[in-house]
Amino acid sequence: MCVCLTTSVMLWAQQIAVKGVVLDESNEPIIGASVVETGTTNGTITDFDGAFTLNVKANGAVQVSYVGYLTQTAQVHGQPAVNVVAPADRGPGHDGGRLAAGRRGRAAAGAPGPEGLAAGARPRGLAGGGGHPAR
Repeated sequence: MCVCLTTSVMLWAQQIAVKGVVLDESNEPIIGASVVETGTTNGTITDFDGAFTLNVKANGAVQVSYVGYLTQTAQVHGQPAVNVVAPADRGPGHDGGRLAAGRRGRAAAGAPGPEGLAAGARPRGLAGGGGHPAR
């Protein structure tokens, strides 16, 4: 009688616990930023201090994203600490606060505006101010 034993070995990439902090350009913590191991669904969010801890592959990378900031990718390279500074996403055509079309404070063409009301008239539904509907 012959008994054959087969041993299967699964090779796992070495994982390490990576700790880090996500800051904005003013060195303020970004609370609630998403930190995800690149190419996976393994992730977490930053805490009140912008800190996170995530188990990732030693040769992997983490991707940090948050609304209003540019997404950043940081290589781990086997290091237990990864700190990320996320610059604000100023978008295309950013010129210090003006809208790209250069029409700050103007209503869109054809949209009714307060200049179209008779002197002393109020828009419908706004009796007495304070945003309460007319009765």
